[in-house]
Amino acid sequence: DIYSVGCVLLNLLTGKRYDSAELISNKRGKYIDAMKLYRINCPRHLTEKMQLIIAKALKNEPSERYNTAGCGGLHQCA
Repeated sequence: DIYSVGCVLLNLLTGKRYDSAELISNKRGKYIDAMKLYRINCPRHLTEKMQLIIAKALKNEPSERYNTAGCGGLHQCA
């Protein structure tokens, strides 16, 4: 599901494996800060977009996440 995709994406970008308690307790929705994205060579114009994509994929409520990774969903964010 999309939540799992968000977890894998976050893990790939940060090199850290988060447990569900850490993800659920993050109320601000910023799972990765701009400086960390900069250090892994994420272009600056994509920094905020990457934060939003990860935050939406990791929403607590499934209805608030992307509907699909295919047409009309997550792939249109890239």
